[in-house]
Amino acid sequence: MINEEDLLFLGSTRPMNLFMTHRNVGKSVFGVIAKNLARPSVTVLDQTQVDQDSWYTVDIDPEIATWVRQQCSEHWYEHPGHRFRSIMEVHEHLYTLIRLKF
Repeated sequence: MINEEDLLFLGSTRPMNLFMTHRNVGKSVFGVIAKNLARPSVTVLDQTQVDQDSWYTVDIDPEIATWVRQQCSEHWYEHPGHRFRSIMEVHEHLYTLIRLKF
């Protein structure tokens, strides 16, 4: 049986429900969920120098994008048109904070 403590180590703070219809199905479903939750939430797509400053093009989760939008708007730019993830240009200082915080 999988309990809430087993799911919290994966980094999720939201409760999750697993539905098992046959014996041992839960283990394989849990493995797929664990694999998807364990992947990095920030992926660097590109790095560029602009006026001697490094800028990163990153693919980030909506949760992190919400936090980035609350930061100084001079340090990030969001590419419009993405539904489930956000593609953003972030300054190297903001990128460092993202990696430290998330």
